[in-house]
Amino acid sequence: MRYVLAMRSAMGSVPLSELMRGLWGLCAAVAVACILARLPFLIAPGLSIDSYSNLDGWPPMERFVSQGRFGQFLIFQAMQGMGVDPETFATFFQGVGLICFAFTAPLFFAAFDKPCETKASVVCLPALLLVLHPFQAEILTFSEASFSALLAIAMGIAAVFITARALHLWWLGCVLLVVALSMYQLVLNYVGIMVLLGLVRACLDGPDVDRPRWRNYLPVAAAGVTAALAVVLYLIVNKLFISVLGVPVDQRGQMISLDQLGARIGEIRELAKWVFSHPLLIPTASAVRTAFWAMVISGWVVVCWLLLRSWRRETPIALLVVLISPLVGLGVVAVGATWWPVPRVLGGLVALFAAGCFWMCMYARNSATRASVCLLAGLLLISSIAIGHRIHNDQRQLNTFDSFLAEQIMVSLRGLDGYTEQTPIAVANTKMRWTHGVPLATTWMDMNISAFYVSSAVPARMTLSTGRKLNFRQASEEDVAACANAPAWPEGGFVSMQAGGALVCL
Repeated sequence: MRYVLAMRSAMGSVPLSELMRGLWGLCAAVAVACILARLPFLIAPGLSIDSYSNLDGWPPMERFVSQGRFGQFLIFQAMQGMGVDPETFATFFQGVGLICFAFTAPLFFAAFDKPCETKASVVCLPALLLVLHPFQAEILTFSEASFSALLAIAMGIAAVFITARALHLWWLGCVLLVVALSMYQLVLNYVGIMVLLGLVRACLDGPDVDRPRWRNYLPVAAAGVTAALAVVLYLIVNKLFISVLGVPVDQRGQMISLDQLGARIGEIRELAKWVFSHPLLIPTASAVRTAFWAMVISGWVVVCWLLLRSWRRETPIALLVVLISPLVGLGVVAVGATWWPVPRVLGGLVALFAAGCFWMCMYARNSATRASVCLLAGLLLISSIAIGHRIHNDQRQLNTFDSFLAEQIMVSLRGLDGYTEQTPIAVANTKMRWTHGVPLATTWMDMNISAFYVSSAVPARMTLSTGRKLNFRQASEEDVAACANAPAWPEGGFVSMQAGGALVCL
């Protein structure tokens, strides 16, 4: 039966109902484990700077289209029509996105297996590392965005899986990819790593006397061509939206210019140094970092050794692909005009990390090696889950700090002579900046930063804490200059009345 299914898969005639045979249980197990590990984000989601900005509704369509995310806007509008507001995404749809991503994670590594020959011991540990790595936890702090991002990644993985398993369904894979790209362009990083894994596996597969060797590469070629076609179609549709609406392309949706390449290489080098010293996001014991890199690097070294040992005409190409895999993992991040490598956009690198574990699980030759890999991966998963909880706890703690500050600002405002709720208020954050007096380990770039660091988030933060809608205005250069020599929070008198209204110095 396995031989028949394998031959039918190669010919592209496997029915859709047979694609998941033997995988349902593995996918369900990973999804359940992921939900349990991420439960704090679902039961008590925190508020990000975007949560405050979106309190009164989603941004206009022009903003989404300018960033190439018209599909995300359409999903939000459809949900809003059903009565779903931004906060509902945190308590319900974030969980849906997590389930979709976790359910498809085993397919990420099983796409190029022969049907019914996937082993739980080979795909489950890498799949869990893929979804539970601390870099993947950051997107959950932006609960409104996590649903569409995680759903898009799941659709991208499913697209490659379907195309590789059933070539005649390439059109379905193409449609899924176009929709996924319209929500989250970083899907391409995951797709690129999947195709890379498929190419290496095809090169490592032994000769098959029943069919020509080029057929080993047919699923990989189909997935690569389908992905390329989907990108072209997505760009065409996106261009049509931009032309019809007449909106300029946001910098986040543009490619890097040639004169920026030198600077970008330097930025990538600095990022590599940071990732090497922070593979689990926050500083950990040197033994943990060593164990992490030992597993990841050993897996890729094993693959290179196997490629060299079974040298074929296509081996140089496979080795070259392995060497450039970090650039494939960075993908869209590396070529985008805006360089903002926050952990949540480094999912392609997480896929590379998980692939190292995958290679070790696949090519472990004896029980002792397999047990060692499982033990090491299990310990790293525990560390990853714990850091994910720390990210959530820090966000909740930050929300508490922000709420307390909002209350103190309100008390101080009401103590000013002549203040009413119609008085214009400017907040000049020149000293506190993105965090409070107590440092948080997971405050990094725009993850877990104070609402009072982003002017658009301040009004909603004050409203949530006080139940009042105040009259805020943008702080001017004069306000910033006035706060330079004035008392700032937590000093007394950090709120004062000026000619243009009330001024809050932080």
